Amino acid sequence: MDYQILDLQTIYAIKDRCKETLNIEENDYEEEKSFSKRFSYKLKDNIKLDTKIFNECIDMDLKKLPLSQENLDILMNNEDYLKFKDNKSVRELLNKAKRDSFISIYEGLEIKDALYTEHLKFKDNNYKKNIKSL
Repeated sequence: MDYQILDLQTIYAIKDRCKETLNIEENDYEEEKSFSKRFSYKLKDNIKLDTKIFNECIDMDLKKLPLSQENLDILMNNEDYLKFKDNKSVRELLNKAKRDSFISIYEGLEIKDALYTEHLKFKDNNYKKNIKSL
């Protein structure tokens, strides 16, 4: 698949909103040795994060935000979409996603993953056929 469903602006906005769920304090960071002249920081080794709530926050945002018209157009013109849109598992995802006349970024990512999976299966099957025909 040769396109991105999430743009950097959306990624940063979601990350910034959800990072509050991590409960990280300023003194939880330490300076990291770096060869560059910039300062680099990392979490101290003894800091253990439960990222479950953070990940749930991101998933909730991705489920609320609509797939842009531009990305929908790109998806619908993508070679893998055109080839696999009638595949049973892909078709089920497409039907589920469009049921409410709203396709979220989360659903777009699920569809993209399903198309990529089918693409890999197709390549693998072709490879095996080529081996047999040697």
